[in-house]
Amino acid sequence: MNVNKLETSEDLAYWIGVMQSDGYFENYTEPKGKNHISARLVVSNKSRAMIEKFQKVSESLFNRKSKIFHLKTGRLSFKIGIKNYLPQLKMLDLNFGDPPKPPFWSMTNNRFFGSYLAGVIDGDGSINLTLNRRKDRKPYYQCRVRIFSASKQIDLANSLRQLLNCSVNLSKSEDIRWIGNRLISGTVYILGFYVSLKNFEIVKENVLPYLSLQHKANLLEKYLEIRNN
Repeated sequence: MNVNKLETSEDLAYWIGVMQSDGYFENYTEPKGKNHISARLVVSNKSRAMIEKFQKVSESLFNRKSKIFHLKTGRLSFKIGIKNYLPQLKMLDLNFGDPPKPPFWSMTNNRFFGSYLAGVIDGDGSINLTLNRRKDRKPYYQCRVRIFSASKQIDLANSLRQLLNCSVNLSKSEDIRWIGNRLISGTVYILGFYVSLKNFEIVKENVLPYLSLQHKANLLEKYLEIRNN
């Protein structure tokens, strides 16, 4: 198999965001002793658009084809072999543990950080559009983004403060809930921030185009349209 050179790009940044939120690595050895390492994503049917985008991006990055399978549970599964790419991934100093940590090279490019953030939001994020009714001013819409994780998201919070010029709230709750496509029992950490006048242009240009889940993109797009008007 020909091995592509992994270049820093929007596609690679998105792939990392999805892997850090919803993906995981699968390591297994055949009876004959041959070792395989794959990147795998298992999602519910409502995340079909995300797994299809992840498939397309993965095939482009790793120069090979792989199918999406329908599991008996009704979920969708995709995996692709990456063993030959491990040295390159290591050189890019990527951390795939929980919580999500932006690659260092995404911090120098809004497009890279935006596509990375879109991958994280597709996987473990939610977008809420609410009307704030205050007595002392005209009602206005707020757009809150929340990202859920099993660990405190310090690095992601610092990156958001720096690149999106926004306040970030870190909280936690004791709960049993689905985080993206994983069921987490115990402490759930929540990172929250608002899209605002300070950053909506950056979000519009660099995050919205890379979101694959339409119900999340629609809410963000609606808010951006309100802001433009």
